[in-house]
Amino acid sequence: MRFTSCRSVQLLLGTVFIVGLLDAAPAFSETLVDTGTGGTEFVGSPALFGYSDPGYFQYWSGQFTLTDAYTIESVSGWMGGMAIGGIDIKLYADGGEVPGAELFSQSFVAATYTFDPRWESFQGLNWNVNAGTYWVAFEPQPLDMSGSGFSTTMLVGAPSPLSGYAISNEGSSGYRAENGSTLGFRVEGTAAAVPEPESYALMLAGVMLIAGTVRHRTKKAG
Repeated sequence: MRFTSCRSVQLLLGTVFIVGLLDAAPAFSETLVDTGTGGTEFVGSPALFGYSDPGYFQYWSGQFTLTDAYTIESVSGWMGGMAIGGIDIKLYADGGEVPGAELFSQSFVAATYTFDPRWESFQGLNWNVNAGTYWVAFEPQPLDMSGSGFSTTMLVGAPSPLSGYAISNEGSSGYRAENGSTLGFRVEGTAAAVPEPESYALMLAGVMLIAGTVRHRTKKAG
């Protein structure tokens, strides 16, 4: 009876040991993309807006590359002017000089009443992506309030521009390349958890402990 209890404890400890290793590695948020803070001049900076009447809009997107798998958690744009109303933050696959297929989309309601230049952040994303090239986009929603809607300014002057930019408005069919821009983008997230070699060794020890216990029980039952 005492021997059986000991084997049961070994089996339990081995299971807990493996599960603990899988959950032990903490995930820390890190900056994946950062163009740096842009300028403060509104003159020469493009607008970002959506109006339902008469149907005007202007979207901006930026291209970036990840070398590992990540979970994207937040996207920010260097903006100036009030930002009030709905906006969709989207992630697209790479389509070369423009965004490709849409991968993720999340809607937000902005309520920034200051004209001061700042990082306008959109958090709470949970977009799991592999290594590769992507496009992140700011797409304001049109509001039906006597022609008013989301409107702000994407300020230029970022010191480390993205590899590519694209614009979409009522005069174009989808996005078109707008390279040479210096809009500010920032993307943050956490790396996909990959166990260290030491963790694999400890995990193997746990598996062997469980296997030995099961083998003993099988032999005893036979």
